[in-house]
Amino acid sequence: MKPVASKSLERLLVSLVVALLAGCFARQPPKQPPTQSPTQPALPEPRVCVETHFSPEEQIAPTIVKLIDGAKRTLDIAAFAYTHPDIAAATIRAHERGVRVQMIMDTTNASARDSLVPDLLNAGIEVRVRHKRGDQHSKYLVIDQSIVVTGSFNFTIRADERNSENLLVIRNSPEVVKAFLDDYQTLRADSVAKNR
Repeated sequence: MKPVASKSLERLLVSLVVALLAGCFARQPPKQPPTQSPTQPALPEPRVCVETHFSPEEQIAPTIVKLIDGAKRTLDIAAFAYTHPDIAAATIRAHERGVRVQMIMDTTNASARDSLVPDLLNAGIEVRVRHKRGDQHSKYLVIDQSIVVTGSFNFTIRADERNSENLLVIRNSPEVVKAFLDDYQTLRADSVAKNR
């Protein structure tokens, strides 16, 4: 990852932690209010909202499955490991209903014995593996270029049932979406298509 992108992502994550501690928060108003019709009241700006999940107190996979099942246009996945059958099945369902699904994975874990990457490839989903500068350890989804799902949670049964993990679902934050999509492009530049 480029140092500038890394610092930018770090600043965004610090901002998210502050937002998390304060709950959902309103974005800063624009410098000049938009022109509005005298008969229509001004609509409030959407609030950035951060939803939190923690395992093993809560199983997180059903939340991820529901979010993937709600995808309508795009699903960009960065994964270290991908062995949870329910999450893999939801990913394949998204592809089958016409969602453009892309995945970037850690090269070693993509070929692991219990990896479900072969199922994704057989379904026609593009899977790329990162092969430069250490492990591909990012774990996030960007859904419909509007929702970011990120945290320590690996897409595995162990993460859901045994590990102490966290997951953030971030809505109504174009700035966060852009940062993650920019990072995704950086990962793609360091990746190659996975062969069966």
